[in-house]
Amino acid sequence: MGIADETLENVQPGATTVDLGDGYEMSFVLDDFFEAYDIKIVDPSTTVFDKYELVIHEVDEPEILMDIWIYVFPWEELYPKHLMPDKIDGCFGYIISTSSQAEFEYLPGGYVTPDGKDIKYTVEVHGQMSDWDYGIEDELSVFNTIVDSIHVSGPRT
Repeated sequence: MGIADETLENVQPGATTVDLGDGYEMSFVLDDFFEAYDIKIVDPSTTVFDKYELVIHEVDEPEILMDIWIYVFPWEELYPKHLMPDKIDGCFGYIISTSSQAEFEYLPGGYVTPDGKDIKYTVEVHGQMSDWDYGIEDELSVFNTIVDSIHVSGPRT
């Protein structure tokens, strides 16, 4: 199975690789906006499909800075191609940003169906940063740096 909950403390800005369990790894760059980060790797739980989660905090701060989920489906899913206008990690994806929330989603290993309308995929990566009270403008560079550098690898990517 996977690994138990684990927290990597005082992770310095720069290139970071995290073992999510079950052969999945995520790499990204942590922006130098903060001096250091704490990264919690959530124990993978199996329901209908596998879910892996990574929670990023500013070092020694309880508030979640960014949350990233990876879903691995045992079957191929369909996603409308027109809703994935961006490229993330060289794959189909989207990025949305407002003053209080930023999110991204992409489909490693996804491919266009023969009719050109949909993307078939088995792995979905979703990340989110939000602060409804104070906004995220100050921390947005952290989000952008992760999105620009994220890479997920594993048995089904």
